[in-house]
Amino acid sequence: MPSHIDYFQAGRFRISLESNIPHLREQARLLYPDFQQPPYPFSDFHIQIKGHRSLGSLFRKEARFTFAERCFFTPLAYEHAFPLMEWGLNWCITNHLNHFVIIHGAVLAREDAALVLPGSPGSGKSTLCAALCFRPGWRLLSDELTLYAPDTKDIHSNPRPIALKNGSIDVIKKRHPQLDFTHPIEDTHKGTISYLKAPQHCFDLLDRPAKPSRLIFPKFDPNTQDCQLLPLPKGSAMIRLAEQTFNYGVLGLKAFEALNQFVRRCECYELTYDGDLDTASQQIEALMP
Repeated sequence: MPSHIDYFQAGRFRISLESNIPHLREQARLLYPDFQQPPYPFSDFHIQIKGHRSLGSLFRKEARFTFAERCFFTPLAYEHAFPLMEWGLNWCITNHLNHFVIIHGAVLAREDAALVLPGSPGSGKSTLCAALCFRPGWRLLSDELTLYAPDTKDIHSNPRPIALKNGSIDVIKKRHPQLDFTHPIEDTHKGTISYLKAPQHCFDLLDRPAKPSRLIFPKFDPNTQDCQLLPLPKGSAMIRLAEQTFNYGVLGLKAFEALNQFVRRCECYELTYDGDLDTASQQIEALMP
């Protein structure tokens, strides 16, 4: 099948995508509002995701991600092409944008006050992020990568699709059945994934940054009795935030100083919740300035 080159804005970055995988292009067209626009004068990242026959089987097809004419990842199942693109774009950003301190965390804003939700897979940050960003007054800056600019002390907007996994897919679909989701993509190394299109107003406000205000470390625990939101000492918050910073080792002292100023600007908490998104959202909203 011939390849096509499409152009789209992935958050704040211009992407050119060369691919011969129809379902990848269909999913990208669903989730990125300007997919297939005319060529850019330049692209921040030119990527290729192409389907190939597996070397180990004449009957199994794979999806292969290529950047700068190099394949940096093990090819995945052909059906996993869209997650491969999303993970590949995350890799491009975290490995090439070192003027930002890049935190593994969802980030939203009310007016210009940012709420950052750092967390490892399974912490419930994406589910909580999806619940909050469709409530009145909120806007999504990113589901996955918090881009903090130390020089201006701003968090920059980078809205892209929200990755929901396993049980959280049905939870958010029941709350918002009218929204655009991809069909569940099964048997990835993270389980079943469905991607949710970010609200349109987040793209419209792409150039509006926010200031760090609240830092909350979420933890989903189905066995907890209720939603517990507790203050977190800034020293503990600093250590945990450093553990969730992709380019801490690359930036060294600059990252340490940036995270120190980041934590000093924030009220810090840890949140343990049992999946009651309404209670968790209300408690968070009560904390915001």
